[in-house]
Amino acid sequence: MASLEELTFGETPFPSAKFNKIVRGLTGLLDVPFFFKINDAAQWVLTLQNSDPTNGRVAIVYAADGVTPLFQVDKNGVRASRTGGAAERVLTTGESATVTAAMLAEHYAVKLAELSGAGASYDFQSIPQTYRHLLLIVYGRSDTASTDTSLVLRFNNDSGANYYHQKVLSAATTSTTSEATAQTSGPVGVISAASATANLMGMASILIPHYTQANRYKMARAVGGEVTALASGGLTLGNHLMAWNSTAAINRITALPGAGSFVADSVATLYGLPS
Repeated sequence: MASLEELTFGETPFPSAKFNKIVRGLTGLLDVPFFFKINDAAQWVLTLQNSDPTNGRVAIVYAADGVTPLFQVDKNGVRASRTGGAAERVLTTGESATVTAAMLAEHYAVKLAELSGAGASYDFQSIPQTYRHLLLIVYGRSDTASTDTSLVLRFNNDSGANYYHQKVLSAATTSTTSEATAQTSGPVGVISAASATANLMGMASILIPHYTQANRYKMARAVGGEVTALASGGLTLGNHLMAWNSTAAINRITALPGAGSFVADSVATLYGLPS
């Protein structure tokens, strides 16, 4: 790699060796085309301007094929490649431009579907296989005649004894742990039910990592809880880990109460998470 050359402003006469080095650098005869450095708080190392008002093309950097632009600056702003492909528009705060689904999928959680209202279950089908992880957020209450009930999931409509579960529940100053094996659904939380104080709900935030992998067993990690009374012991915090005995990619998720049905104002939202 060529050594950096420090330029001294006002240096006269300008040394021929430096001039030759600059020419050789700009023509690609050295290891690094641009190799200049300065020590000046007020100056830029490189300043470019194209005063043409029509296109204002200032700079472009090509990939190894000499055709694909990886970085370019013109009157429309800056375009840069995020993946090694063609440069794309760089968006800035307050700027209006088209944002594609692919752009969102790469950088942000994308809301895939939302189901709500009274019903026996919330069934998310035909889940896109284009994300890295899934996040399911459930806010609900059951109509079963009890203070609370579990919140469970099934993947790909599998109701076989293929679910394994470990949980920690904490209420007031007491914590309890338990496990369950070979279950027909996977517990991921607890929600309030009909005997709880009116209008109190339960919730769970459920992460399902690497849901498209076809060579690993699937799992889900959930945190959440329920409120059954606005009194000591009426709040329960839950921490759950669930495993599904299958290596199949997940294309369907069904959320349902362990007993009864979801009441009105319950809602479940599924998000796709990027890599």
